[in-house]
Amino acid sequence: MVDVSIIIPLYNVEKYIENTINSILNQNFSGSYQVLLIDDGSTDNTFQICNSFVNKCENIIYKKIDNNGVGNARNMGLSLANSKYVCFIDSDDTISDNYLQKLYDSIQDDCDLVVAGYKRINEFNNREVLKCISAKNYIKDDFCYLIPVLQNNNMFNQVWNKIFKLDIIKENNLLFPTNITYGEDFRFVVEYLEYTNRINVIDDIIYYYVNRTNGLNLKYRKDRIYINLNNVFILEDFFVKNNYNKSSYDDYIDSKIFKTLISGICSIYENPNKKSIRNDLKDFLNCNEVITKLNSYKNFKVNFILVFSKNGWILFDIFICLMIFFKKLYKKIKLGY
Repeated sequence: MVDVSIIIPLYNVEKYIENTINSILNQNFSGSYQVLLIDDGSTDNTFQICNSFVNKCENIIYKKIDNNGVGNARNMGLSLANSKYVCFIDSDDTISDNYLQKLYDSIQDDCDLVVAGYKRINEFNNREVLKCISAKNYIKDDFCYLIPVLQNNNMFNQVWNKIFKLDIIKENNLLFPTNITYGEDFRFVVEYLEYTNRINVIDDIIYYYVNRTNGLNLKYRKDRIYINLNNVFILEDFFVKNNYNKSSYDDYIDSKIFKTLISGICSIYENPNKKSIRNDLKDFLNCNEVITKLNSYKNFKVNFILVFSKNGWILFDIFICLMIFFKKLYKKIKLGY
């Protein structure tokens, strides 16, 4: 058994995977690790590049599977992992040379999960944005305060800035969902937290995430609003299930729902097929499961938006266009793209 398994799902990444693997092989790590390359049905030269590393490095394992999404690929990696801890790295990103050592040392401090800082690099203009918060160890009673802080700093929803205990994952049959192709990381992290008693946050910038022009987050998705709202509901269920005081998370959930609703409606309006925008919005407003849930919140802003969107088409169009403008301005100033 090795100390750490690194799981990397692959799909047509011939341009990037060599840099990714090299950054892993350059680790200053005192322990042992294996690299699990799970190819989700690539049709380019990904295999040839990976195979050249497999032939040179005994700790690199390559497996090709049918194309069924990143969640399925990561689940395959988990089934092959033979280690005490597990990390996930995206196939077009890189890591610092102390990535493994920092995560490994930090999870030794009687904790079940480590969250690290990262650098977000904009492919458009090479602008860099650092994401981190002050280092601290948190017990489960504090998770309801920690999670909003991590989410507000874009550090919670992903798996690649974290290290997990493999025995917690295997003993509780934790898997990435395979019925969605967006937001899988969030679902996995929340489910893992059910079995977590202590989180160690470190302020080291050890992961380098590249925001690409063809990235999933930048593509139009009709289901984005449904997935993101359901993720907020899932987070609230986590707080309720673990008996956190409602006052500790209620305002955050209300605010999160409103922001997610506005952002989701904006994403509908960003549909490149302008003729289908109205129908997509109507489909959302007629989705009883989601709308009924939204109406259960006594949030004036949420209820106002729902009523406004149904009855004030012209004014609502103007309002959303303004929101899209400010959303793009925020991304440009705050996130660098």
